[in-house]
Amino acid sequence: MKRVMIITLTVLSLAITANAAERTLIDGSFQFGGFGAPAVMYSRFNGVDGVLVGGQGAFVVNHLLYLGGAGYGFATRVPAPDALTVGNGQNMRYDFGYGGALVGVVFKSDYMLHLTADALIGGGAITWTDNAVWEDEENDWNRNHRDAFFFVQPMVHAELNLTTWLRADLGAGYRFVNGVTINDLSNNDAAGPVAGLSLRFGTF
Repeated sequence: MKRVMIITLTVLSLAITANAAERTLIDGSFQFGGFGAPAVMYSRFNGVDGVLVGGQGAFVVNHLLYLGGAGYGFATRVPAPDALTVGNGQNMRYDFGYGGALVGVVFKSDYMLHLTADALIGGGAITWTDNAVWEDEENDWNRNHRDAFFFVQPMVHAELNLTTWLRADLGAGYRFVNGVTINDLSNNDAAGPVAGLSLRFGTF
């Protein structure tokens, strides 16, 4: 019995010690920061390789969790089908953009080079637009025809601490899309890989 009691006390002691050393996100104290970041990324839309430009901003909690938002637009010109060439003969193009809520986790923020992972969740729109200002108001609908969609974009990043207030972030992920119905486009035409660079300015 004495031996059992010793073993039990030893196990309890180890459990208490382990619990005391455990680190949690919410432990009664909070540290807050935040950042803003311009971003340039590669992606694909409707079979065209191009450039996404945009930005992100977020609050940082306990050097571990960040919550905010981000938005991007496809800067590369994407021609629409010839069937959409109307009016005065101007060629039509697709415009593509999206944005939403950003949730991310930072791993070992105090290391000079470390990892982060996040997910951007929200909505976007595809429009087709003419390349000139229409003088004929009857054709205005051609510039504003729009299709909304839902998306989720998870990403993994390698982040380098350049200074205490600046971090360079190289990330890659994939944009999953649902709800595309415009013309002959499908969800797969709006979905695609994303990879690029952002510079995060702030307190971390």
